Amino acid sequence: MLFSTGQADTATRGGLTDNAFVASFNGRLRDECLNTHWFETLDEAKSNLEDWRREYNTERPHTSLGLKTPAELTAVWRPPDVANAGS
Repeated sequence: MLFSTGQADTATRGGLTDNAFVASFNGRLRDECLNTHWFETLDEAKSNLEDWRREYNTERPHTSLGLKTPAELTAVWRPPDVANAGS
């Protein structure tokens, strides 16, 4: 896309910079897993990534969840009562 100044818009819709949560996650994945391991095989990479994903989703507290782990939050979360939402 070109602006009236003649400059090209280099940001693409749906890019990583459009979603801060995705960018934050990708940074953590890279810093804590990808940059700290040298994977010799695809199976080793899959195993290490799965270990990191499991720890990230179950054991690690998240500031966006009030310092709860995702597992703790889902254990107490109740869906809203949609039938009574309009009352």
